[in-house]
Amino acid sequence: MSGHCAGDDILTPSSVLQGLNYHGRFNVLSDTYLLFKNRNVDKIYQSLIKNNLKYFLKKQKYFGHIPSILVKNRAKDIWDTYFKFTIDRNPWDKTISHFYWVKKNKSEKFTFHQYMKEGNYCLNFPLYTESSNSKVLVDEIMKYENLEGDFSSVLQRLNIPFDNLSKENAKTRSNKSDYKKFFSGENEIYIDKISEIFKHEINLLDYSF
Repeated sequence: MSGHCAGDDILTPSSVLQGLNYHGRFNVLSDTYLLFKNRNVDKIYQSLIKNNLKYFLKKQKYFGHIPSILVKNRAKDIWDTYFKFTIDRNPWDKTISHFYWVKKNKSEKFTFHQYMKEGNYCLNFPLYTESSNSKVLVDEIMKYENLEGDFSSVLQRLNIPFDNLSKENAKTRSNKSDYKKFFSGENEIYIDKISEIFKHEINLLDYSF
């Protein structure tokens, strides 16, 4: 997508992409209220607020994985004129993938049981919904399982040429067999726990084990 952006667009920097127009100040107190509003102060929202404060100190107004509610708050004059989309994934499959990604920076002996006990799950729901009422703030949520077709449709809507998606970012998980096999045996006890953790995504996107 970055190749189709113009000089006045906003790009957040990454390890492979130089950012564009992402610097600036913002009201960190207003953001904190938006993230806490009518919501229990659970772990994921504590993490979002801590992350937001980090970028406030860096004077970085826009950053990777920024919650939609914060973008809306900082770009009030243009938010409604844009088509907004995001991607989510089958929670059980996503949890396995995130476990292997986390394990890269852990010991080889780091187990899935330890991962689940730590509780740092890959929850995307808070990123594309409003914290006070769980209202979806984006126009379309693509499913990772249908990404090629869904992304093609989005780009067609935006009149952007579509090239096949690169798989370069999907290298952290060596064994990509059916996620159901992973949750057999000793990992079976986590099937229902993941159902509870990701219940909002499951209900919204009609996922099932």
